[in-house]
Amino acid sequence: MKGERALIVAPAFSEYAHALEAAGWQVAYHSLSPADGFALSLPLLEQRLAEQYDLLFLCNPGNPTGALCSRADIDAVQSLCNDFGTMLVLDEAFIDFCGEDYSATRSVCGSGIVLRSMTKFYAMPGLRLGYAVTDATTCQRLEAVRGPWNVNALAQAAGLAALADERFRAQSVAYVAEQREAMTRQLAAVTPLKPFPGAANYLLLRLPAGYPAGELCRKMLGRGLLIRDCSTFVGLDGRFVRVAVRTPEENARLVTSFAELFC
Repeated sequence: MKGERALIVAPAFSEYAHALEAAGWQVAYHSLSPADGFALSLPLLEQRLAEQYDLLFLCNPGNPTGALCSRADIDAVQSLCNDFGTMLVLDEAFIDFCGEDYSATRSVCGSGIVLRSMTKFYAMPGLRLGYAVTDATTCQRLEAVRGPWNVNALAQAAGLAALADERFRAQSVAYVAEQREAMTRQLAAVTPLKPFPGAANYLLLRLPAGYPAGELCRKMLGRGLLIRDCSTFVGLDGRFVRVAVRTPEENARLVTSFAELFC
């Protein structure tokens, strides 16, 4: 897809920029602030879009922030994009953890592109299964440039089986939400780490001043725990890490390790 300028709402998944730059696009960032929980300000976004961009990339819920935009806000973003002639690319890779009611697929796909992943929620990352929802014209343009045989038969079969398992979907949404909230409370109670409100299966944490994320990651690795150093994300500095929300036992082990390191 030809174009010139793309705007990425940051912090964001790095592959957006990699793919755009490989295709010759100019990339700019609209960085959200940790001071207000990485909330998306529509007036500020409108000011940026007035600079004329061909594409806007927005991840909802955000990666790595976990911040969730409401359906009303996404509809407002789509309206702004329509006003400025910008195509919205909405990445909903983690929207399944919020429940399908939060998805803006139906409202966006008529004039934008919605990206969906099946590897996160259904725990099958090795299959690399996902899809895009858009209008027929854009679909034909994407079809003309995609690689052949990009989804194998096993991945297709697994995807169909996963989508049919409504019980797993309902139980997983409730389970992850419960464990995420419990983990947030535990972290805030016994560590100096600041957990940001999240809507996916991970939490973004800010470290105390003067404590670099790389050092914390190395110490946690020495305890057999792997966490994500987020200092490489545009819009974040060296004081942020991302942790996964897992089982109660695993979450307790993580919180205990943090508490011991900071005591």
